[in-house]
Amino acid sequence: MERSEILDKIENIVMSNHYSSEYGKELAKLWTEYYQMIYPKHIFSTRANTLTLLGENYLITDSNIERKKVDNNLVKAISTDLKHVLEDRQSGINRGISMEKAKVLLDWSLTNTWRGIRQLGIDVQQNSLNGLGELGQIVSLLPFERLGLTVTKNLVEECFQASCHHSFGSVCFPVEDEETHLVSDTWFLVDSTYKQFFSSSRCHKGMYYRYDEENLEYMKPDPGYFFITQEEQAFTKELITNGYILANEENMKYYGDGFRLACCSLENLEEVKRKLVTMSGKQDIEALLSTATDYSMDQSEVEDYAFTLDLPLTLKKKF
Repeated sequence: MERSEILDKIENIVMSNHYSSEYGKELAKLWTEYYQMIYPKHIFSTRANTLTLLGENYLITDSNIERKKVDNNLVKAISTDLKHVLEDRQSGINRGISMEKAKVLLDWSLTNTWRGIRQLGIDVQQNSLNGLGELGQIVSLLPFERLGLTVTKNLVEECFQASCHHSFGSVCFPVEDEETHLVSDTWFLVDSTYKQFFSSSRCHKGMYYRYDEENLEYMKPDPGYFFITQEEQAFTKELITNGYILANEENMKYYGDGFRLACCSLENLEEVKRKLVTMSGKQDIEALLSTATDYSMDQSEVEDYAFTLDLPLTLKKKF
């Protein structure tokens, strides 16, 4: 098949506007065939470049963000209780909230973030959210920080020594076991735009054969290309769907490994994979907590838009 025929097939799929993972995976296969065909020549094609941009929103995964229907009165009650909990902890009274209540507040925050992005005219279901990591970071974390919770604002390049740029973060809840009443600080990884790393335009083997004219080097696939096992796909599904996940060793290693592999050349890939097998997620948790910076976007940049940056509260006595 000629290069033009491959591009014809790609164009037919892209112009169908039928965003399914089946089409996304087919696009990935076609792009691989296209770039392997022209390798090692450095052929720039305006048509190929345009189709890459037009196909950005086709994902290789069935997972998509899920905006939760959260009762606003329930959120008010929980956030108000949590505010009192944080005040008590400062006074030496160690108590917390349930895991279920923490997840209600997380669902509110992520749904609030996606709703705000939608009000900018971006269809969060059909859009890959590429390039919106900085915005997603501050809108999803700032309400928790304003309430008094500990949050971290992180960069992929600093946390995992990766060459790509991406903003994400985490938040810590005092979670109290409903049976033992023991309280533990429970961290959640928060990434509202993680699905951008599963675009068919960048999640294919052909990226190793695609020459970057600007940086004068061959490119690499995005993290989504490397998640193959059921366990890995279960991780990506939960993080994409909810926008958050427990920041335990297993999940942090999945998250970090994806970005680390996305920085490797094809020649070094197997060697890096062998090294990663010997690494635990403990160091990724340590990096999450020790490489925190400030928000990638200034707070004043989002205050002029229709974003809600505070958790709703009720002015009532403690309960």
